[in-house]
Formats: sequence, structure tokens, C-alpha cells
Amino acid sequence: MRFGLSRWQNARRRTMSSAKHTTPHPFHDGTGRAPDRVIPSSRRLLTGAFTVGLAVAVAGVGMPGLASAAVPVQLKATSYSACNGGDDTAGLKKALGALRAGDTLIIPAGVTCRHSTVLKIGTAGVRVTGPGTLLATDESQAGLWINANNVTVDGGLVLRVHATQRWTTPNQALLSIQKGMSGSVIRNVTSDGSGAAGVIILGAVNFTLDRVTVLNSRADGIHMTAGAHHGTITNAVVRGAGDDGISVVSYKSTAVPCHDIVVDSPHVYNNSFARGMTVIGGYNITYSNVYVEGSPSAAVLISANTAWNTHPSHDVKVLTATFVNANTDSGVAHGALVVAANTVEGISNVAFKNITIKNTRVGAPADVQILTFSGSPITNVSMDHVSITGGPAKDFKTTVTNHYSLTNWVVNGKAVPDRIKP
Repeated sequence: MRFGLSRWQNARRRTMSSAKHTTPHPFHDGTGRAPDRVIPSSRRLLTGAFTVGLAVAVAGVGMPGLASAAVPVQLKATSYSACNGGDDTAGLKKALGALRAGDTLIIPAGVTCRHSTVLKIGTAGVRVTGPGTLLATDESQAGLWINANNVTVDGGLVLRVHATQRWTTPNQALLSIQKGMSGSVIRNVTSDGSGAAGVIILGAVNFTLDRVTVLNSRADGIHMTAGAHHGTITNAVVRGAGDDGISVVSYKSTAVPCHDIVVDSPHVYNNSFARGMTVIGGYNITYSNVYVEGSPSAAVLISANTAWNTHPSHDVKVLTATFVNANTDSGVAHGALVVAANTVEGISNVAFKNITIKNTRVGAPADVQILTFSGSPITNVSMDHVSITGGPAKDFKTTVTNHYSLTNWVVNGKAVPDRIKP
């Protein structure tokens, strides 16, 4: 950018010209920049300093020194890359690198920006927003990574890739919140066609997902692991996932399991494999106001598994849930709801309440199962107010002899006596 006048003269001209217009000057519209115009960080600092200093002087306080804080700006991706069918990777990386705390990068409506490598958000306190689309052209490098604290991704942004196979690393997951990152907010975002998980939360803390939609991921829809904790997911929708719809999985390769996570009002539909929702290692996990339809295996699985080397599961709640057409895969003997353990530590303190189960596969062993393998302990499992319609001949099957309670069950319109095994 060329400067025909000195910096102070430029600033003065902007201030004077703004007084002559009835509409706000672009530099005074709250964004700190003109539309579709890139302002280098040095000039953002200058503009902020001059504006603050002038305001103080006009107020009669004097101007002992210039402020150094940058004015937050909004940058459009189209200011850095054409986003018209070519590879926009270089421009997108430059735009992300230009962000400073408080800044926003916009993918405008109707715009598709293509990238051929993983994109990383590395500055704390920034926002990347839609409603345009980030389209990954290499399914092995499809990810958008959050590598900083207090990052927001929102505004109807669409993340998309046309994956042809299942992958297994965060490089292929369309959106990843990386280990130790805090304060991430993902709101009104769609992940479409991911080769791995649609969204993966790798040990992040204090995270929020709100109105996130995952379509046709090759692996889990939303996957929380590596000690992720203190997170909230609300109003998530997962359709056609290639594995679990929403999962909390705690491998012992991470010393601390996932914990203190609330998933409220999730909807999972017709995943092609596995369960609707799971907790496989973790504690203080709550699913509430749940709807799962068409899960090949159980609609909900609470487990601890030696084969996967997971932590135990304890203090887990599933509150107010509807499971429809569960366990569609005849090769999986689950039913709609399963608690299963085969680790030394086992499972404890699991509560289900206000559960509605409809039309589980008739050939399933039972609608609900509590299963232990190799003597793995299962203690204090309660299932209260369970309503079952249709499905297999048995409403309940277990391989444990005690430490569970089934209360206020109704099966095909008939009340079932409580089954309490202390």
C-alpha cells in the first residue's frame, strides 16, 4: 500500500472528511476499516492510537500519550484470495495470520474458498465466521484447527469435503479443537462430509458447541477425547455419521479421562455404523433431552473397555431421552440401551430417567441390557420411568446379579413390577 502523505496527515484527513458526511466514514463505522480493504497491523495501531488520543484531547483531559491498543477489524477472505474456483490456501493462511485479538475473518455469503492443506487458527480471541463455505480439496488435509484460546467459529459457516474413505487423524476431521485450548465457541456451523470425525475435541477445556450440524462424516459425528473437560454441547444435529453420533471416549494413553461435559438436546439420525451416543470412559457426563433414531447398534452405550484400553465410566446421566428404531444391524446384539463393562475398574453410578423406547429391532436380545464380562464390576445403575413400545420379546436382560434398580417401567402400555437388586 502506498502512502502519498505522512501518517499524521492521513489520519487528519480521515478525521476531517468524516465530519463532512452525513453517513459514517468507513474508518469510523466500528470496524476500524473500509469494506473489502485490508489494513496492515501497523496502520490499525496508528488509527486506534490517533482516535483515542484525539478523543481524550477533545474532552479537555489532554493527550499525554498515544494509546497502543489495536482497533478490532473485520477482514473478508475475498480481500486475500479470489475464492472463485482456484486454490485459495495461500490467501486464507495469510488472512488467518493477519488476525489480531478481537478481529473477525468473514467468509461471505455465496462464497466458497478452497484449501488444499490444513488451516490453523493460531491467534487468541479471534472469530472466523460465515455464512460462506470452506471447501477442502484434499481429504487427507481437510481440517480447520483451533490452536488458540477464546476462538469463535460461527455465523452459518460451512466446512465441507468430499471424502472417499475413512481417515483417523485430526488432519482429516473438518473441525478440531486442539489439546489444552480453552474458551472455544462453535456456533451455527455445519461440518459436511468429513473423512474422520465431523468435529473432534482433543483435550480442550471450557468449550461450547451450539447448533452444530454434522452431515455424513466417515467417523464419529462429534468426538470428545484426550481428557476434554468442562464443555457444553447444545442442539447438535448429526445425520449419517459413519460411527458413533456423539461420543465421549477416554483412552488410558491420556492420564486424565474426559469429565464434566453436558450434552443437551442432541439429535442423531441414521448413522451407518455403531451407536447413537456413547460414554466409553469418563465421569460427570450428562446427556439430556436426547433423540436418537435409526442407530445400527444401541442408541446409547455406557461402557468401559479393555480392548480399547479405556478409563472407567462413572457418574453418568441420561435424562429424558427418546430412542426410535434402535439396533437396526442384525449382526449386533445390543438393543436400544446398553451398559457394558469388561475392565478391572468397571462402571458405577449411572442413572437413566424418563426414557422412551420405540420399535427396537424385534430380533435384538432385549430393549435394555446391563452386561459384565470377565467379572468387571457394575454398581449403582438406576433406570427410572422407562416406557417401551414394540421391539423384542424381552424388555430387559442382564448378566449382573445386583447393584441395579428398574423402577416405574411401562411396556406396551402395561406397568411392570419394579426390579430392584441392591
